[in-house]
Amino acid sequence: MLVADDHQMVREGLGQLLHWVDDIELVGSANDGGDAARQAEITRPDLVLMDLEMPGVDGVEGTRRVLEVAPLTRVVILTAFADRDRLDAAFDAGAVGYVLKDGEPAALMDAIRELAVAAPTL
Repeated sequence: MLVADDHQMVREGLGQLLHWVDDIELVGSANDGGDAARQAEITRPDLVLMDLEMPGVDGVEGTRRVLEVAPLTRVVILTAFADRDRLDAAFDAGAVGYVLKDGEPAALMDAIRELAVAAPTL
């Protein structure tokens, strides 16, 4: 899994959380959608957890870019707010689901596991 979020604390916190999870491996982190696409092209992660709102290349454009270079990767949106229009744009770009940042860690891991096996969009 690759994590893309503009907040270092979120990236590092998710990394620490994933350290204790046996069935999910963190292969990298990115500070915006452009960086996520560059890393996805190299690492070919099964899943990218992509923040929706980031300066530079946001999560919608980042999703498009990731899927251009790694079409079998599933992108899950990570967001603090369930803004329907922005989520719809992310789904139109190819995202397979979303999780809220204020959820419980166990629920986040369950959602990641479930969405990691969702059919890729081609």
